[in-house]
Amino acid sequence: MVNFPFCNCEIYMRILLLSEVLLIHISEELIVHIKPLFFEPTSFPS
Repeated sequence: MVNFPFCNCEIYMRILLLSEVLLIHISEELIVHIKPLFFEPTSFPS
C-alpha cells in the first residue's frame, strides 16, 4: 500500500466528485432543453 502515490480512497473521491459535477452539468443542460416544452404548449401541433 505504501508504494502507491495516493490511496484508492482518494481516487474514489475524485471519481465521485467528477461524476457529480458531470451529472449536475448534464441535468442543467436537460432542464434548459426540456423547460420550453412544458412552458410553451403552443409549440405542439394540435
